[in-house]
Amino acid sequence: RKTEESVYPALGMEALDGEAFEFMRHMVRANNADHPWLSMDDEEMLHSGQMIAVDPETGKEGLTLAAILLFGKRNTIARVLPAYFIDMLWRIHNTELYDDRLQIKENLMVAYRKIMEFIRKHLPEKPYIEGVQRFSLRDKIFREVALNMLIHREYSSLYPTSFIIYSDCVIAENWNVPYAYGKIDLTTLRPHRKNPLIANVFSQMGIVEELGSGTRKIFKYTPLISGGKEPMIEEEDVYKVTIPMEAGVQNEKLEWTKLWDQLGLSKGLSKGLSNEQIGLFFESLMKPVAASKLRVILGYTNATKFKNSYIVPLMEQGLVVMSQPDKPNSPTQKYYLTEKGKRVIGSVGEEK
Repeated sequence: RKTEESVYPALGMEALDGEAFEFMRHMVRANNADHPWLSMDDEEMLHSGQMIAVDPETGKEGLTLAAILLFGKRNTIARVLPAYFIDMLWRIHNTELYDDRLQIKENLMVAYRKIMEFIRKHLPEKPYIEGVQRFSLRDKIFREVALNMLIHREYSSLYPTSFIIYSDCVIAENWNVPYAYGKIDLTTLRPHRKNPLIANVFSQMGIVEELGSGTRKIFKYTPLISGGKEPMIEEEDVYKVTIPMEAGVQNEKLEWTKLWDQLGLSKGLSKGLSNEQIGLFFESLMKPVAASKLRVILGYTNATKFKNSYIVPLMEQGLVVMSQPDKPNSPTQKYYLTEKGKRVIGSVGEEK
């Protein structure tokens, strides 16, 4: 029996966080608008995902550890797994302690977003074109590293999960129940899901693809950001992933991020957005665009908070206007840059 299948009959639906379910459904809907989970309430969805089960010792039904980890309130997780946290460290100048640190103790829906925000805050953007598709090498690689940390961790252990950014590499570690000991490469890769209930939810959200694809992506794309060096994955009691980084990569300028701060937008919902996200946000405003599309670019679901944090400040500075100013709450409302806004955006291109 896997640790994630442990049942807690004393805990009911009130122990879970509604916003975590909201985020999950937002991602599921983007991946498959006809997904059956979208028509279910929270409890029905948990039953469907086998995350409510009967405790074999007491015969009582309850939430599984998988449900608690994925959707639990912070105090619920602290009661069930008091030693659980994810330690995010940025060690560039102070290599003995840290230059920046984030300890994550929330459910995995929140944890995934916070991990990616920390990565985008401290690792520079690396755009890449493959065929006709343009994407971020940084996000492509480290999303898989982050998911490994969340999906394959053995949660019964007190050993902390850590993600440490150094000047020449990134190292991620978590406690593990190994199927085989030693280094993993594409010839020795034997894919298996150590927490299949948790993995299934991320799969339905469209974040996890077929089994083993994440590791293959890490090996495929890491040499493109490391000066040709291969990643190293070691499966022992501690599962360790080392991603080498090309020398000097930490010092690259992020012009869009600089503009974001200058306009006061970093005081809004998040300070961890990538340079590419911010650039795409501004470029999308070159022509009328719905706020819902802008929210997707920046990864937000709360329409009111998003508008007040980002759209309103830009309008107050005369950089953005509404397509229907006489109908501010129209469902077909769109936003676009003024001439002043276009000059501000253009100044970033001139600096590059």
